Amino acid sequence: MARRGLIALWLLAAPISAQGAALFLDPPNLALGVVPEGMPVMARARIGNASDQPFVITEVVPSCGCTVAKLSSKLVPPAAFVDLDVQVDPFAKRGRVRKTVRIRNDRGEEAVLVISFVVVPAAHPPGKARSIFAGKCARCHAEPARGLADGAAIYQAVCAMCHGEHGKGAYAPPVAGLSEAHVRKVLEEGLGRWMPAFAQEKGGPLAPAQLEALAHWLASLRAK
Repeated sequence: MARRGLIALWLLAAPISAQGAALFLDPPNLALGVVPEGMPVMARARIGNASDQPFVITEVVPSCGCTVAKLSSKLVPPAAFVDLDVQVDPFAKRGRVRKTVRIRNDRGEEAVLVISFVVVPAAHPPGKARSIFAGKCARCHAEPARGLADGAAIYQAVCAMCHGEHGKGAYAPPVAGLSEAHVRKVLEEGLGRWMPAFAQEKGGPLAPAQLEALAHWLASLRAK
């Protein structure tokens, strides 16, 4: 009886979970302010169990390869918390950035941690050259385009995350409405570290036919 009373008091103090679910996050949103490019972004949230029975965390899925999440324990006892440590690599990012980590337990319950921050240029950029098409960055910026032939599919796979849906702009400027020749030139040659060349001959992920399909599709958006 005493244990039930303690659990009831703990539940009153805990954040309200979605539709009475046992799984909840404290806090569900982390706003981390301004960070310089190149400096790892680290944050911690807690995963809580708002029930009188334990559960096991079965999935922890970050939104992209630059985000790594680590649990202090997969088992969450009743009326208790475990830590969720998250690290985001802000390389090649600028402006407002939003990342997520999806958590799921063995009861089929799900919660999503949202992490947001603003990236500004570093006062002293790192001297070592990096590429968004290599290492863990390739998971989002290169690998999804493999085998694709349709321009819209290629854009959705490796461009939309920065340039927004239908080329309307997001972290990066809008690209809808540009001429096919201009888009092709930028894709082949790049515009510096913020917009690297996507051509395979320059170290990018796209073959000539893919570059042509992507440029043609983006140019076609002018009439929409």
